Amino acid sequence: MKKILFTILVSVLYLQVRGQSPANDEKTIMEFLSYVATKNWSLFDRHTMHFFDTLTDRHLIFYKNDTTNLKFRRQYVLAELKRLNKQLHQVKKKDLQIVPYNDAPDSLQIMQLSPSYRDRSYIAFDRTGSFRRYFLMEEGKIDAFVLWGKTAFAKLN
Repeated sequence: MKKILFTILVSVLYLQVRGQSPANDEKTIMEFLSYVATKNWSLFDRHTMHFFDTLTDRHLIFYKNDTTNLKFRRQYVLAELKRLNKQLHQVKKKDLQIVPYNDAPDSLQIMQLSPSYRDRSYIAFDRTGSFRRYFLMEEGKIDAFVLWGKTAFAKLN
């Protein structure tokens, strides 16, 4: 009986340590935003694919092995990164706040999310209200940063 209790205790502790804390997710989002803001996301720039690969290796979930519509998915994400880059140039980094979705002001909680999505969602916004971006996290990486119809996440894979 003691072995079973010990095994359960170790398993619970392992899962808690393994899971990302909100602070780690917020750090990942800020690093992602900083990286996106400093690069040229032109589809015609020869460095763009290197930037994209670095971004997906570090911060963004993007299944490259799934070749179904790979070119379209890559172009879609690149277009969204370019749009995000332009938005970030209108915002001062020091004015950005990143908060868990559940802790955000009610006026920013515009989506109908299941409890499992709510617990993994974050909002990045500035004090002026000119910038607002929603993020869905999965195991320490960004699973979605684009909204579909302003009420649901558009998953990238």
